[in-house]
Amino acid sequence: MTAVREGEERGRYYADARHRHVAGAWSDFDPTLPLAERPGWQAVTSALSTG
Repeated sequence: MTAVREGEERGRYYADARHRHVAGAWSDFDPTLPLAERPGWQAVTSALSTG
């Protein structure tokens, strides 16, 4: 869990340094699931499809 939060923090820092907007952050905790079945990935694709 710490690694996920650290990765998100680094990503937000990177985006902020480049004046980019972060629309959201999602993660999945079961890497054994196929990508299309992961809740985090579904949230990402949904956010992208709704603009």
